[in-house]
Amino acid sequence: MNFKLTQIPERNKKPRNHGITMVMDKGLSIEEAKNFMSVSHPHVDIVKLGFGTAFVTPNLKEKLEVYRSYDMPIYFGGTLFEAFLIRNQFEDYISMCRDYGVSWMEVSDGSITIPHAEKCGYIEKLTKHGIVLSEVGSKDAAHIIPDTLPEGKPIIENGISLCKLHHSAYDSFILGVTPDYIIQVREDILEEEDGPVLQHGLKGLHKSKLILPSSRNNWPSREALEWRYSRFTRAG
Repeated sequence: MNFKLTQIPERNKKPRNHGITMVMDKGLSIEEAKNFMSVSHPHVDIVKLGFGTAFVTPNLKEKLEVYRSYDMPIYFGGTLFEAFLIRNQFEDYISMCRDYGVSWMEVSDGSITIPHAEKCGYIEKLTKHGIVLSEVGSKDAAHIIPDTLPEGKPIIENGISLCKLHHSAYDSFILGVTPDYIIQVREDILEEEDGPVLQHGLKGLHKSKLILPSSRNNWPSREALEWRYSRFTRAG
């Protein structure tokens, strides 16, 4: 860093085993990738070519060489894996990664449904070809006011994006969200002692703030949250 600021933790030196930073390249040009690396490479550990942008990126091999010149691991976004998989081209995906010299791969199910056991099978097969990354769970749109009620309209303001675990907990009133976008976990759940899923996947969210969309127009409705939160408090 260029100067000292107090209460800033010291950054681990590369290569790092923890505190790893991934940055998504959403379609940068070759020159933009060069500029990005010239200022950011000390702080970045992995670059992901997001979504399916690698499919349409001009001079893809040349762009990958820009990142490799900085010893930067690269991988294609999980959406591209899903695009191959839905077309029964799993082996073609492996060949494509090999052809481009990409040895990091992401297995995801953000746009298609993959049974858990099948997903684990793909991860196991890909580990023979490189390092595999995968998120746990996929995102669901959880209604704030249930769509079984007249007030539960299918609009953005009546929804929150949650993984399947948190969606189930929200529907079961295990966790709630205040009108000020603060996550609350039910008191009796906080008192329970169990494994890491409960400890970190649920209890660890208590009193944290909901991550909101960049546009306020897409924020969950405070009125809907107040309606739902009142029922959450009564459920405890």
